[in-house]
Amino acid sequence: MTGKNVLEPHAKWVVALVLLATMTMLCAPAMANESKNFTLGLAGMIGGPFDVDGEDPGFSQTGISARFSWRTQPRTMISVRAAQVDMSGEILGNVFDPELTYVTVGGEYTFQEPYYVSSFYLGLGQYRLDGLVPSAAGLVQDDDNTIGVTLGTTADFSVTEAVSIFADLSLHYADLEPMQFFGFLHVGIAYHF
Repeated sequence: MTGKNVLEPHAKWVVALVLLATMTMLCAPAMANESKNFTLGLAGMIGGPFDVDGEDPGFSQTGISARFSWRTQPRTMISVRAAQVDMSGEILGNVFDPELTYVTVGGEYTFQEPYYVSSFYLGLGQYRLDGLVPSAAGLVQDDDNTIGVTLGTTADFSVTEAVSIFADLSLHYADLEPMQFFGFLHVGIAYHF
Protein backbone atom coordinates (compact mmCIF):
# COMPACT_ATOMS: atom_id res chain seq x y z
CA MET A 1 0.00 0.00 0.00
CA THR A 2 1.28 3.46 -0.89
CA GLY A 3 0.15 6.97 -0.07
CA LYS A 4 -0.08 8.38 -3.61
CA ASN A 5 -2.40 11.16 -4.68
CA VAL A 6 -5.81 9.73 -5.72
CA LEU A 7 -5.78 11.57 -9.05
CA GLU A 8 -2.42 10.22 -10.26
CA PRO A 9 -3.19 6.46 -10.51
CA HIS A 10 -6.70 7.02 -11.82
CA ALA A 11 -5.91 9.70 -14.39
CA LYS A 12 -4.33 7.30 -16.91
CA TRP A 13 -7.19 4.83 -16.57
CA VAL A 14 -9.88 7.46 -16.89
CA VAL A 15 -8.29 8.77 -20.09
CA ALA A 16 -7.95 5.22 -21.47
CA LEU A 17 -11.58 4.38 -20.61
CA VAL A 18 -12.88 7.58 -22.20
CA LEU A 19 -10.88 6.91 -25.39
CA LEU A 20 -12.13 3.31 -25.51
CA ALA A 21 -15.71 4.43 -24.98
CA THR A 22 -15.43 7.12 -27.68
CA MET A 23 -13.96 4.70 -30.22
CA THR A 24 -16.64 2.14 -29.42
CA MET A 25 -19.44 4.68 -29.90
CA LEU A 26 -18.02 5.82 -33.21
CA CYS A 27 -17.19 2.36 -34.60
CA ALA A 28 -20.35 0.53 -33.57
CA PRO A 29 -23.38 2.85 -33.73
CA ALA A 30 -26.69 1.71 -32.36
CA MET A 31 -29.41 0.47 -34.64
CA ALA A 32 -31.93 3.12 -35.74
CA ASN A 33 -34.92 1.15 -34.42
CA GLU A 34 -33.68 1.35 -30.82
CA SER A 35 -35.55 4.29 -29.32
CA LYS A 36 -33.53 4.55 -26.08
CA ASN A 37 -29.79 4.29 -26.61
CA PHE A 38 -28.47 5.66 -23.30
CA THR A 39 -29.09 4.82 -19.64
CA LEU A 40 -28.16 6.67 -16.45
CA GLY A 41 -28.63 4.86 -13.15
CA LEU A 42 -28.14 5.57 -9.45
CA ALA A 43 -28.37 2.90 -6.77
CA GLY A 44 -27.82 2.11 -3.15
CA MET A 45 -25.75 -1.00 -2.52
CA ILE A 46 -25.05 -3.59 0.16
CA GLY A 47 -22.48 -6.37 0.30
CA GLY A 48 -18.89 -7.05 1.25
CA PRO A 49 -15.85 -9.28 0.89
CA PHE A 50 -15.87 -13.08 0.61
CA ASP A 51 -12.27 -13.55 1.77
CA VAL A 52 -10.75 -11.26 4.38
CA ASP A 53 -7.43 -11.64 6.15
CA GLY A 54 -8.67 -11.66 9.74
CA GLU A 55 -12.18 -11.03 11.09
CA ASP A 56 -14.94 -11.18 8.46
CA PRO A 57 -17.09 -8.02 8.48
CA GLY A 58 -19.95 -9.81 6.69
CA PHE A 59 -22.11 -8.50 3.87
CA SER A 60 -23.66 -5.48 5.58
CA GLN A 61 -21.36 -2.85 4.03
CA THR A 62 -23.32 -0.09 2.30
CA GLY A 63 -22.53 2.38 -0.43
CA ILE A 64 -23.72 4.18 -3.51
CA SER A 65 -23.17 3.38 -7.18
CA ALA A 66 -23.81 5.01 -10.54
CA ARG A 67 -23.79 3.69 -14.09
CA PHE A 68 -23.83 5.07 -17.60
CA SER A 69 -24.57 2.75 -20.53
CA TRP A 70 -24.95 3.24 -24.25
CA ARG A 71 -26.24 0.85 -26.88
CA THR A 72 -23.69 -0.16 -29.54
CA GLN A 73 -25.67 -2.92 -31.29
CA PRO A 74 -29.07 -4.54 -30.72
CA ARG A 75 -29.00 -6.13 -27.23
CA THR A 76 -25.40 -4.97 -26.66
CA MET A 77 -24.21 -2.04 -24.53
CA ILE A 78 -21.01 -0.62 -23.11
CA SER A 79 -21.43 0.27 -19.43
CA VAL A 80 -19.32 2.36 -17.07
CA ARG A 81 -20.02 1.79 -13.37
CA ALA A 82 -18.60 3.66 -10.37
CA ALA A 83 -19.14 2.95 -6.68
CA GLN A 84 -18.05 3.99 -3.24
CA VAL A 85 -18.46 1.75 -0.19
CA ASP A 86 -17.89 3.17 3.29
CA MET A 87 -16.82 0.52 5.81
CA SER A 88 -16.32 2.83 8.80
CA GLY A 89 -15.91 0.95 12.05
CA GLU A 90 -14.69 -2.22 10.29
CA ILE A 91 -11.25 -3.81 10.10
CA LEU A 92 -10.15 -5.59 6.91
CA GLY A 93 -6.88 -7.38 7.62
CA ASN A 94 -4.73 -4.55 9.01
CA VAL A 95 -6.82 -1.74 7.44
CA PHE A 96 -9.04 0.21 9.86
CA ASP A 97 -12.09 2.20 8.69
CA PRO A 98 -11.66 1.16 5.04
CA GLU A 99 -13.35 2.81 2.09
CA LEU A 100 -13.57 1.02 -1.27
CA THR A 101 -14.01 2.92 -4.53
CA TYR A 102 -13.99 1.54 -8.04
CA VAL A 103 -14.70 2.41 -11.67
CA THR A 104 -15.36 -0.37 -14.21
CA VAL A 105 -16.08 -0.49 -17.93
CA GLY A 106 -17.41 -3.53 -19.76
CA GLY A 107 -19.70 -5.12 -22.27
CA GLU A 108 -23.33 -5.74 -21.34
CA TYR A 109 -25.69 -8.10 -23.16
CA THR A 110 -29.44 -7.64 -22.68
CA PHE A 111 -32.36 -10.05 -23.02
CA GLN A 112 -36.05 -9.13 -23.21
CA GLU A 113 -37.96 -11.17 -20.64
CA PRO A 114 -41.79 -11.20 -20.37
CA TYR A 115 -41.96 -8.50 -17.65
CA TYR A 116 -38.46 -7.01 -17.52
CA VAL A 117 -35.11 -6.69 -19.30
CA SER A 118 -32.27 -8.78 -17.97
CA SER A 119 -28.59 -8.37 -18.73
CA PHE A 120 -25.22 -9.94 -18.12
CA TYR A 121 -22.01 -7.92 -18.04
CA LEU A 122 -18.27 -8.48 -17.82
CA GLY A 123 -15.69 -5.73 -17.39
CA LEU A 124 -12.34 -4.41 -16.18
CA GLY A 125 -11.84 -1.74 -13.58
CA GLN A 126 -9.65 0.29 -11.27
CA TYR A 127 -10.10 -0.47 -7.55
CA ARG A 128 -8.88 1.55 -4.57
CA LEU A 129 -9.00 0.73 -0.85
CA ASP A 130 -8.28 3.61 1.57
CA GLY A 131 -7.94 3.28 5.30
CA LEU A 132 -5.81 3.58 8.39
CA VAL A 133 -2.92 1.13 8.80
CA PRO A 134 -0.60 0.58 11.78
CA SER A 135 2.91 2.05 11.61
CA ALA A 136 5.66 3.02 14.03
CA ALA A 137 3.95 6.41 14.40
CA GLY A 138 0.53 4.86 15.11
CA LEU A 139 -2.33 4.65 12.60
CA VAL A 140 -1.65 6.46 9.32
CA GLN A 141 -3.79 7.01 6.21
CA ASP A 142 -2.82 4.68 3.36
CA ASP A 143 -4.29 3.25 0.15
CA ASP A 144 -4.01 0.25 -2.14
CA ASN A 145 -4.74 0.54 -5.90
CA THR A 146 -5.09 -2.28 -8.39
CA ILE A 147 -6.81 -3.38 -11.58
CA GLY A 148 -9.60 -5.94 -11.27
CA VAL A 149 -12.44 -7.67 -13.07
CA THR A 150 -16.18 -7.67 -12.53
CA LEU A 151 -19.11 -9.70 -13.71
CA GLY A 152 -22.74 -9.23 -12.93
CA THR A 153 -26.37 -9.48 -13.85
CA THR A 154 -29.14 -6.88 -13.88
CA ALA A 155 -32.94 -7.00 -13.89
CA ASP A 156 -34.59 -3.79 -15.13
CA PHE A 157 -38.34 -3.23 -14.55
CA SER A 158 -40.01 -0.39 -16.49
CA VAL A 159 -42.07 2.16 -14.58
CA THR A 160 -42.59 4.50 -17.54
CA GLU A 161 -41.11 4.59 -21.03
CA ALA A 162 -38.07 6.47 -19.71
CA VAL A 163 -37.81 5.39 -16.04
CA SER A 164 -37.17 1.98 -14.55
CA ILE A 165 -36.29 0.32 -11.26
CA PHE A 166 -33.35 -2.09 -11.39
CA ALA A 167 -31.55 -4.65 -9.25
CA ASP A 168 -27.94 -5.47 -10.04
CA LEU A 169 -25.78 -8.24 -8.55
CA SER A 170 -22.05 -7.61 -9.08
CA LEU A 171 -19.09 -9.85 -8.24
CA HIS A 172 -15.54 -8.52 -8.24
CA TYR A 173 -11.95 -9.76 -8.16
CA ALA A 174 -9.22 -7.24 -7.32
CA ASP A 175 -5.91 -8.11 -5.65
CA LEU A 176 -6.23 -5.69 -2.74
CA GLU A 177 -4.07 -6.45 0.29
CA PRO A 178 -6.77 -7.59 2.76
CA MET A 179 -9.26 -9.09 0.24
CA GLN A 180 -9.59 -10.26 -3.35
CA PHE A 181 -13.21 -11.37 -3.89
CA PHE A 182 -16.27 -9.29 -3.00
CA GLY A 183 -19.83 -8.77 -4.16
CA PHE A 184 -22.67 -6.26 -3.94
CA LEU A 185 -26.39 -6.04 -4.51
CA HIS A 186 -27.39 -2.69 -6.06
CA VAL A 187 -31.01 -1.47 -6.15
CA GLY A 188 -31.86 1.82 -7.79
CA ILE A 189 -33.56 3.88 -10.44
CA ALA A 190 -32.53 4.32 -14.08
CA TYR A 191 -33.36 6.91 -16.71
CA HIS A 192 -33.35 5.80 -20.38
CA PHE A 193 -32.98 8.34 -23.19
